[in-house]
Amino acid sequence: MAHLFLPWLLLAVSAQTVVTQPPTKAVFELKVHSFNSSRIICRQSQDCRIFFRMCLKHSQSVINPEPPCTYGNASTDALSADPSSISESAPMKVNVSFKWPGSFSLILEAWITDSSGLKSTGDQNNLLSRVASLHRQTVGDQWSQHVHQGNQSKLGFSYRVVCIENYHGEDCSAYCRPRNDTFGHFHCDSKGSRHCLEGWSGQYCTDPICAGGCGEDRGICESPGKCKCHEGWEGKHCDMCKRHPGCLHGTCQQPWQCNCKEGWGGLYCNQGGFDHGAGWPVRLTCTVTPPPPAAGGFLQSFSRKMVQVLPYEESAQSKHDVWVDFYEEHRTEQQVQTDHTMSAFIP
Repeated sequence: MAHLFLPWLLLAVSAQTVVTQPPTKAVFELKVHSFNSSRIICRQSQDCRIFFRMCLKHSQSVINPEPPCTYGNASTDALSADPSSISESAPMKVNVSFKWPGSFSLILEAWITDSSGLKSTGDQNNLLSRVASLHRQTVGDQWSQHVHQGNQSKLGFSYRVVCIENYHGEDCSAYCRPRNDTFGHFHCDSKGSRHCLEGWSGQYCTDPICAGGCGEDRGICESPGKCKCHEGWEGKHCDMCKRHPGCLHGTCQQPWQCNCKEGWGGLYCNQGGFDHGAGWPVRLTCTVTPPPPAAGGFLQSFSRKMVQVLPYEESAQSKHDVWVDFYEEHRTEQQVQTDHTMSAFIP
């Protein structure tokens, strides 16, 4: 039973010892441009090689060249000792996973490879040169140039600190990744501040902008320039109400209304011939040509079943004869009087 339990125990212990590495925020880069030494570099072999090693530490008033390198260390490949090989060598790089402090201690060394051609710092006799100095460097693409003149050597080098992608600011601690998806629509400036793309607003640029709005509470801005109207409203800005379904000759001020236009009535404003001033309907059945009334009178003209009352003009040559049906059950004494008045113009 114990031999079955042991693998699970070892797995649990190993899982607890896994340490998540902090993300890299910046990179310190150092490039050696030239190196000259009064010492005889190659004594035993014509094919001997050299390499350079750098050690980065926190700022110290008295720099200790011994490990640990608290900020990190790196070295070049083994190089030929000729000037061209040194000047064309790739920069050494140290990843920085913390806020860049600005000041640091730099230890830069030149070594000869061991007898087997391997890079080793164990034999101090292979150490050609060592530079230990305190420096300050701001974040940026520009390289700082330096030349160190020692008793037996001269070393030329440059370095810089650059933020990696999506990290910004003077210490590369501000994280900002530009995006254009459900979680935001923005780009980032050099300080790591978000700037919304056109048509978006809000802290994370997730709120669309609709020019002119969406009728206050009548709709929502679904995407830049596109309103999604609430039920009962329509139009580009959701500022037009929907009429009652089936409403033919009516308007609305609020959703589902059907306010009849002049000359129309009924629930759906589909019944013509309504005299809204008199308060009762008139239905035309046929037309012929009557004599004109006296000047200043009124002439009944119509279109289909809608009656319009227009001032009569003496120059009009057309004559009409109109038969009119009244809805007797809706007539009042006042309407009867109105009927007699109209009959004077309608034979």
